[in-house]
Amino acid sequence: MGAFSSAISGAQAQQLAIDVIANNIANAQWSGYKRMGINTADVFYTNLKRAGVIENAESAPRPVGLQVGMGTKVTGTYRNMEMGALKQTYQPLDIAIAGPGYFAIALPNGRVGYTRSGNFHRDAASGNIITTDGHSLATAISIPANIHIENLVISDSGLVYAPDPENSAGAMIEIGQLELVTFINDSGLEAIGNNMFVQTPASGDPVVVSDLSNKFKQNFLEESNVQSVNELTALIEAQRAYELNLRVISTVKEMRESTNKI
Repeated sequence: MGAFSSAISGAQAQQLAIDVIANNIANAQWSGYKRMGINTADVFYTNLKRAGVIENAESAPRPVGLQVGMGTKVTGTYRNMEMGALKQTYQPLDIAIAGPGYFAIALPNGRVGYTRSGNFHRDAASGNIITTDGHSLATAISIPANIHIENLVISDSGLVYAPDPENSAGAMIEIGQLELVTFINDSGLEAIGNNMFVQTPASGDPVVVSDLSNKFKQNFLEESNVQSVNELTALIEAQRAYELNLRVISTVKEMRESTNKI
């Protein structure tokens, strides 16, 4: 029966939806996380009667056809790349991106990762600004050992300043420039964990942002764009749909058993 395969495919799709929703809820509190969703589509149809067919010499063409669908399928997952709210942290190496763009991060084996999670630290050995996983910015910025990070100033255009140790008047010197990149299709980026993405043929190559005016906010982090209440509502809906599909499967089995007894 078509109902059996339709219900199985429906249950499988809802199970995947529940998995994705659960992942959103699990990461709702983490900086820079982007909400995921699934795309679905109906699958093939059985044509019992085709529209427009003349069934006999005395009839006109059928105005409508008779089709039975065979269920649904998940065609892919997607990420909502909209910006999350900004949260003040009072940490000088917490840097939020205001608007589109990603920090480029140097990963092992010569790879480059991209993230919006700007909770950075100073590496004790090199002085480099690093991620929580110990990866430096692709264009490294090193903080001199005699500089306390509390005294760093990062402008809204990404210029990093530190006190001049040779100037007792409190003058600042520039020690680096933050950079941003964008993608023509950032939905095509591949997530590799730790709020990090890598480029793919679908995302296109990174494009360096030339105008960095008002792009950075020091002492802030971007929160995830997951709305927990909405996710819980979606979870309940997916669970109900999953249970309904299981009920259809059970009903079809009962119908088959009844038919076999005839």
